Amino acid sequence: MKFKFHSHDAYYLPEGNYHAEFMKPADAKSTPYCKSPIRLTLEVLYPLPEKLAQRVGRNYCTDCDKNSELLEHLSSAFGSEVESFIDENEDFDADKLTGRRVDISVTHVQTDSHTKPFVKLTAMYPAGTFKLKE
Repeated sequence: MKFKFHSHDAYYLPEGNYHAEFMKPADAKSTPYCKSPIRLTLEVLYPLPEKLAQRVGRNYCTDCDKNSELLEHLSSAFGSEVESFIDENEDFDADKLTGRRVDISVTHVQTDSHTKPFVKLTAMYPAGTFKLKE
């Protein structure tokens, strides 16, 4: 019998620091708190157990008065370059993140609303910030 250890859509990433790359952004389900969320997903590049692809994702609110966490993470990773992601209509073009590399930190969080701990993307840094042994 053959089976997959876990699907590529599962997020079983241990806590720690990683090199990662942005995947194509996606719409996320709106909530009473956020009418315009976006889902940013990163593929973890290193370190990984062999042949186990890992991803970490996070929903961010893009509502003007609630987007500080998104801006904080992107500014930490890209500095003033974040301005280059804004188009001539002053809209943020999240597709420009696709393929961009960053370093990330993740933790595990347990809440009453989840049956098991989940992986939480806690910070982004410029690519190469962490000197991880390969």
